[in-house]
Amino acid sequence: MAVRGYRIFDIHTHFPTLAEHSFAGSLDEEYITTFGQAKYDYLKRLEWEASRARWDAYGMAYPSKDQGSDEEVIRLWDEDRRKKGIDKVVFVSGGGNRHLARIIEDYPDFLGLAHHHPEEPGAALELRRAVIEDGLVGYKILAPTVRRPLSEPFFYPIWETAEELDIPILIHFGILGGGAGVVGRPNCNPFALEEVAKGFP
Repeated sequence: MAVRGYRIFDIHTHFPTLAEHSFAGSLDEEYITTFGQAKYDYLKRLEWEASRARWDAYGMAYPSKDQGSDEEVIRLWDEDRRKKGIDKVVFVSGGGNRHLARIIEDYPDFLGLAHHHPEEPGAALELRRAVIEDGLVGYKILAPTVRRPLSEPFFYPIWETAEELDIPILIHFGILGGGAGVVGRPNCNPFALEEVAKGFP
């Protein structure tokens, strides 16, 4: 389908699921351990208030507080996609690789990216498995959550795997979580990828 002659692909969406999966690594747990639950709750409240102000400014609906089943939610996403004339939607997270693959398997207009943390043991092997077995079409990395510099040889197996499989890697740089989130870690800056880009053009 086309809107004014253009096909629309939404390439950065997050599937809202109640499935247990830590897409952002252990940042929340580390903060709570260091500074306590009360401060964490306070910052989350600030983040929610900032989000609400943005939604109000742009006339956007608030997220639903009543989370349906994954089957119900994907059906609603598909209805909304059709209504708005969107050809394809790419989910960059969704409760883990296998979980996301199961959610979208009956919906050919939805694609998914692997989204396990790159510092996990065997991350490159999991990327290969997620693409070959689950049919995911790329990899999403939240750079601010990665402790090691992305240019370290530690990550070379990931870049090599992506190169071999000929898949894209979408990397979130910059602020994570708004003003009360992660803003100053070394991997927030896309220059962290300079050597990787040269080595894996």
